Amino acid sequence: MKKNVIISISGTQTSLDGDSEHIELMTPGTLARKGGAYLLSYQETPLSGLDGTETTFHIHPEFITLLRRGSINTEMTFEKGRKHLSAYETAAGVVTVGVNTHSIAASIDDSGGSIDIRYVVDVENLSTGENHFHILVQEPRSASAPVSGPTI
Repeated sequence: MKKNVIISISGTQTSLDGDSEHIELMTPGTLARKGGAYLLSYQETPLSGLDGTETTFHIHPEFITLLRRGSINTEMTFEKGRKHLSAYETAAGVVTVGVNTHSIAASIDDSGGSIDIRYVVDVENLSTGENHFHILVQEPRSASAPVSGPTI
């Protein structure tokens, strides 16, 4: 099973001093089922700052892994109560990123669903703040309606 979907992402990043930055993104993507996991993929755009990168979420019952391949390369695992370390590769170099997930909820089936994750990120063991994102996955309104490009 693989189908075209519309992905709506709402995210908030709160720095250590309490300043918050909120983003919203709506983009076409694909939803596929592979074994016991769902794969949710989309192409990043210049508006997200990650142009040339494909983002894929591997959604498992107990954890979610985010893979980015292209201009940015990384693999981040979100699992409640556990800290996972990964390399974050950019044109400027590689840094170690730690992800400590406070809460995770995913309700995905063949028709779509939602993902909600709250986590803390540290870069080279220095906390950058708290993050929260919510993803809504829906089938396009009609099979004959064209899927437009990404918007922020």
